[in-house]
Amino acid sequence: MSLSPVAVASLAVAAWALVALGFTGVTAFAVARLVGRQRARRDPGRWPSLWLLRPCAGDEPGLEENLASSFAPYPGERRVLFLVAAEDDAALPAARRAAAKRDDAEVVITGARAANRKSAQLAAGLARAGAAPSPPEVVVQIDSDVRLHDESLRDLLRALGDDPKTAAAFAIPVELDVAGAGDLAASGLLTASHHDFLAIAALAELSGGVPSMSGVLAAHRREVLEDTGGFASLADLLGEDYEVGRRLHARGLGVAVAALPA
Repeated sequence: MSLSPVAVASLAVAAWALVALGFTGVTAFAVARLVGRQRARRDPGRWPSLWLLRPCAGDEPGLEENLASSFAPYPGERRVLFLVAAEDDAALPAARRAAAKRDDAEVVITGARAANRKSAQLAAGLARAGAAPSPPEVVVQIDSDVRLHDESLRDLLRALGDDPKTAAAFAIPVELDVAGAGDLAASGLLTASHHDFLAIAALAELSGGVPSMSGVLAAHRREVLEDTGGFASLADLLGEDYEVGRRLHARGLGVAVAALPA
């Protein structure tokens, strides 16, 4: 007995719906498991020393306020580097004004010209941190369009924790300035679908797969980052944050997800 085209189409749709429902159920379980672990976290036994690396390019809206948020409360030692590629970069005036607010901040002209300029900028900052008289235990990379709030740094370092097997931690990026259909569609895809960074991270943790790390706001144990090639080895790669996660995973090291978004 042959089935009609309508019956075949109905069975195909039903099969697709069952698979989608099953995958959604697994994703929901994985996310709930991850969120439960996030809620169980406590402050680390000791807050490590930090250097915050903020690569900048161009005079984007709210830049000075975003950079000034680098001084959000943090109980440990902290230094901030605003990384600008050249003297004629439009980001330089705002970076200098933000740095002038504190003694623990400075602007670094990196001269970065690599294909992935962000990684090249970060590489210059990491080299400066590693050569310091007292190198930091942790380096934090923060995109210039991220505005930290009072709990951002503490939450990120709480995720990194005391276990040296956790080599990095990152915050889920959330776009707040959504304007237009394209922005709305992109924001929905990355924050309210199976492509959400939280969902992907939860599934990777559940399956033991490579974490899909986001470099928008991320903390790295400096020595481990350097041992895996550092940012300089990423200057010709697109998706450098995923590559960092892949390298750590290959070494049996973990990547944690902060409870609060970027």
